[in-house]
Amino acid sequence: MASGIPSLPEPGWFAPHTMSSLVSWVITHAAKELKPAAEPWTRGEIRCVVREGVAEVTGQRRFGDDDDFIYDLGIS
Repeated sequence: MASGIPSLPEPGWFAPHTMSSLVSWVITHAAKELKPAAEPWTRGEIRCVVREGVAEVTGQRRFGDDDDFIYDLGIS
């Protein structure tokens, strides 16, 4: 079955094992493939991609949109 996302990870040791982890992986690593190039991104879509990127890099999943990286998340 074709997904339309050519960069999906191959099944194996590092592949996502749940639907949630697959969605997070796609948002973090293949966001540009989710929409046609000429279609503008909505504010909500950008928010989702940025939040997933922050969660991937920091390991933090519980944070607000207005949190400060250094003071609220403890990342410097």
